[in-house]
Amino acid sequence: MKICFDFDGTLSEPTVQNFCRDLVAQGHEAWICTMRYSPADLAELEWEDYNDDLFRVATNCGISPEAVIFTGLEEKSKFLESHNFSFHLDDDAGVVAEINSHLPNLAVLYPSAKQAWREACLVRLIC
Repeated sequence: MKICFDFDGTLSEPTVQNFCRDLVAQGHEAWICTMRYSPADLAELEWEDYNDDLFRVATNCGISPEAVIFTGLEEKSKFLESHNFSFHLDDDAGVVAEINSHLPNLAVLYPSAKQAWREACLVRLIC
């Protein structure tokens, strides 16, 4: 199954990184979808190293550089709809609502009480 994570405030968190690594070890294909600008866009601003933290975490979690979607502040749903993800985990309630308005039940809010985000993601993997 294909799974997806926001980066800032989500996959940047050690708890989510551990969860992601566990799922990758089980054979799931992990992706990142972030509202950050791409390295090519940042090169024009001379911020080439801005995404270094993201790529370090991606590598550590078993996510290939080709499996990172940079939306450049555009709505994520436009980028997610063609990938057939089982879930997208995100820390922004507005982004979760926007995604779910176009792709029902795809996005899960992180964090949520009593680790409910983890169970919500796992349920989407078995549906």
